[in-house]
Amino acid sequence: MTATANDDPGIPPVLFADLDRLDPRDVCRRARCRYDPQRCCYEIWAWSVGCSVFPAAGVIDYRAAPHNMPHAYFGLFVLHYLLHAAAVEPMGEWISVKDLPGGQTFFRGPHAVPTDAVTDRFANDRQGFESRCRLLEGRVLAMADSAYCFSITDRIPAAVLYWQGDADFAPQAGLLFDKTVGAHLALDIVYALAVDICDRLGRPLMVA
Repeated sequence: MTATANDDPGIPPVLFADLDRLDPRDVCRRARCRYDPQRCCYEIWAWSVGCSVFPAAGVIDYRAAPHNMPHAYFGLFVLHYLLHAAAVEPMGEWISVKDLPGGQTFFRGPHAVPTDAVTDRFANDRQGFESRCRLLEGRVLAMADSAYCFSITDRIPAAVLYWQGDADFAPQAGLLFDKTVGAHLALDIVYALAVDICDRLGRPLMVA
């Protein structure tokens, strides 16, 4: 299935213009993507979704299965990643978004990570959570009651954690990123990516 984001009101046109001015060789080196000079577009594989980004046309074309269609914020993440990704490898150390500089202040109120989308969807259905994570190509982690790692891009892994509830505590979910995420993304774009992750895990399953 293909979805096209064209003149998306959530993506400022200046981002496409800024990307169009960059040297594709530098972008590809930093973001580990490829540039197609015939089509004048960047090709990037992001969370098992093929993305073609056409800077001059202001278009992002997604090739995604119905169960893995991106949230509206995902295009914002993709553009910022192409613009600002650093040639930095993941450290293999997980942190909360609140561990990022300024995160304690930023990730609250309207910018709180919406992990309730996950717990609202699965409640105490651990098997359902694990099935959805496997469908989205998650890899098992030995954390919490259940946890999975997702390669959002080669440079940005994310982990979703799940704890079952009991008589005293409601089920909980958590989201972690590699410690290097701040080298690639500003806080508001980390939030946009977090919303996408929680939405894909928590939305009702769509089938073709």
